[in-house]
Amino acid sequence: MLKNLCLLTLILFTLSACDKKEKQEKSVVINAKISFVDSVERRSGLAPNFYWKDSLGRQISFDQIHEKVTILNFWATWCSPCRKEIPDLIEINRELADKGIRVIGISTDKGAKVKYEVGEFVNENNIDYPIIIDDGKLAEAFGNIRGLPTTFLIDEKGNIVRKFLGIKTKEFFVEQIREIIK
Repeated sequence: MLKNLCLLTLILFTLSACDKKEKQEKSVVINAKISFVDSVERRSGLAPNFYWKDSLGRQISFDQIHEKVTILNFWATWCSPCRKEIPDLIEINRELADKGIRVIGISTDKGAKVKYEVGEFVNENNIDYPIIIDDGKLAEAFGNIRGLPTTFLIDEKGNIVRKFLGIKTKEFFVEQIREIIK
């Protein structure tokens, strides 16, 4: 009986250790999917150019990935309308990326565990577009975001051509994009 109890304890300990290791590995994967704004370059008459590092530590800029139209969406994990809008943004990104339409999510979340918390949210919701955590500098460069979600549509020349406050649908964004690329 004691031998069986010891064996059971050993098995449970091993399983809990594996579970702990899997959680640690998962957090590393989560953290690799998101970045922080490194710097912001304000430009007269154009959307700010901003920089972040990818998962390999390479510096990326907005100008490098911007093509025909970019949907720049300021959001937060705690924002209910943001949560409702994200599935439509995911669909737009998947369906229109080959046409030069980009979606970039700018998280306004704060806190000591922000990278983990945002990363976990990104993972749970299968967000496949870039997510960049802003420390407030980018929101300020875009004219101080007053509510969430706030979304900017930026044309191929870098002009901010539309700004929307509040939740919008996929159909709404697609119609706006069509008007911009006429």
